Amino acid sequence: MKTKLILPLVLLLVSLTASAQKISEYKPQIDAVEKMFATKDVSAIAGVINDPYTINKVFPGTEVKALPQILQQLPDFDSYQIISETKEKDGVRLKVDFFIKDYGMFAYATNFLILDSNKKIAELNVLEGAQVDTKLPTAQN
Repeated sequence: MKTKLILPLVLLLVSLTASAQKISEYKPQIDAVEKMFATKDVSAIAGVINDPYTINKVFPGTEVKALPQILQQLPDFDSYQIISETKEKDGVRLKVDFFIKDYGMFAYATNFLILDSNKKIAELNVLEGAQVDTKLPTAQN
């Protein structure tokens, strides 16, 4: 009787451990992004960001200048949860929700493409749900 009860529990623990290890494989990258949000300092992601990288809804080539401005507009997040991991051609797409403790269940949706080749973030999509106007300014007469 004990064996019948213990075996399923052991299998459950092994499967949960394997699942947690897979998610934690990208913990350093997401922790660095969370630190960047908290400190509003782009250098927090220096070791985990690819060169070049992109940000959705930002005019290509302006990411380096735009990111510090974006950070000033984002709130301070207290925690995060990796929602999903999807294998893509060049790496793994992580969908991550960042949370603000003071706003209850408010989840700020982001996604990141982490390259297989170097485990660095190639797409830093922190504006996934934001409305951003990327039109070039008109000339003033």
